[in-house]
Amino acid sequence: IEQRAKKEEVLRETRTTLASTYKNLRRLRAEERNHIWGYVARNLSRPVWLADARQKVDVIIGNPPWLAYRDMSPEMQKRLHAECAERSLWAGGKVATHQDESAYFFARCVELYLKKNGLIAMVLPLAAMTRQQYRGLRTGIFASKLTRKKEVRMYASVRFTEAWTFDESVYPLFNIPSCVLIASEGEAGPLPAKVTAYSGQLPRRDASAIEAEGHLSSWQSSWPEGNESRIAGYSDRFRQGATVVPRFLFLIERASAGRLGSNPDAPIVESRRSNLEKPPWKALEPLRGPIEKQFLRPLYLGESIAPFRLLEPVQAVIPWDQAKPGLLDSDSAQRGGYRHLAKWMKDAEALWNERGKKRMSLLERLDFYGNLTGQMPPDSVRIVYAASGTVPAAAMLGDSRAMVEHKLYWASASDKPEAAYLVAALNSNAIREHVASRQSRGQWGPRDFDKLLAGAIPEFDPSNPLHRELAAEGPRAEKVAAQVELPEGMHFIRARGLIRKSLREDGVADRIEKLVARLLAKQS
Repeated sequence: IEQRAKKEEVLRETRTTLASTYKNLRRLRAEERNHIWGYVARNLSRPVWLADARQKVDVIIGNPPWLAYRDMSPEMQKRLHAECAERSLWAGGKVATHQDESAYFFARCVELYLKKNGLIAMVLPLAAMTRQQYRGLRTGIFASKLTRKKEVRMYASVRFTEAWTFDESVYPLFNIPSCVLIASEGEAGPLPAKVTAYSGQLPRRDASAIEAEGHLSSWQSSWPEGNESRIAGYSDRFRQGATVVPRFLFLIERASAGRLGSNPDAPIVESRRSNLEKPPWKALEPLRGPIEKQFLRPLYLGESIAPFRLLEPVQAVIPWDQAKPGLLDSDSAQRGGYRHLAKWMKDAEALWNERGKKRMSLLERLDFYGNLTGQMPPDSVRIVYAASGTVPAAAMLGDSRAMVEHKLYWASASDKPEAAYLVAALNSNAIREHVASRQSRGQWGPRDFDKLLAGAIPEFDPSNPLHRELAAEGPRAEKVAAQVELPEGMHFIRARGLIRKSLREDGVADRIEKLVARLLAKQS
């Protein structure tokens, strides 16, 4: 009875919406402004008509929108979250911003339009086959969860029967790798063991099936390996760096102090500008003023790391009180007697409240997931590696005041031999090839390493000769990397290339590659 009443309420709302739409359409027609309104009206009415039990279809084929959660309006985010959570499609957590409309669109089409035992085939991001944000979709069961207040409600279920994959080797196609998932309405089951993988260069974008057939090759492959299973090794030891954004509010450079000079205990700084800045921060005047020097720290970014060598960090305002450990906002900085920091944070908070995302305070954004406070106090020996790239880059960080930004992963080392062992393994091409099948893939191929690299490396055992041998090569590689001349202002990618070239010419790179290959072979 309750469901019938709810359905009748929805129908009443739908009829009201349609009546209002057609009333407006009639008015626009009378005003000779009806150019597109017929198309709009059909788009509004056809989904309602198709959802009627008598109009459901045998086959649905589509390419749903891939609009990411992070790019939606707050109202749309709220609705997508609620709708996906109700159907067990919401993964949330660290992958919340990566979720998009496509999984919900797929499930909703089955729910509204597909006949019993009907077929559905949709073009989706390739990530739908492996990534955590699509885990609910891959179950094939779109249902609410059992709670004390409500029973499970089954919206729809499907059994995935076939899949086609189009990775970055198929072009021109989409900006990111894609797939086609095919399913039948009915009881859910295991995912297909095999998929049809495609490769080849198309003659043009939007090529017809006949045109494409002569340019694509296909073969049977295993369902792509995901990265959701627990990875061992050092995965639990490494942690992502802090999300120091908006960078405009925290990254700084020393400013001219004028004729009176600067107080060394509170140097004058201003916002560090970059051509990578985005609106609204790009158009703002820089923040400027003195800051107590204890709140100025080196910050290592993704581009601050090269193989076996640290490049230049940037300077950042990090409002961490060492006396009474904790982050300071403007009010707590004022109470603590840090008047310069209080002024800086007050100005930064005002800009954030005016132009930033209102769902969290500025300090909550700075310490997103505890990735800043989790670094405090910084250890004296840390290993850092770039979270993404074509080839890995890792180095040892010995500055106990330095902070690590979210484009890097970091871990503390028990001692120097363990640190040397880790840095050597993390810089190898062998480790990259080992995890390549589990990397997320974008327009330019696999890029993100995340914790995959750390998880592939077995724990250091000083009694293991292979581990000791690999650790011994680390200092040699660091020495070679340190001797490479890098002109001031050189782009970090160029710098990394020169260092790798020197490592190859020395022979240490080849020795490390062979040792890491043996290390990984023992893990297989």
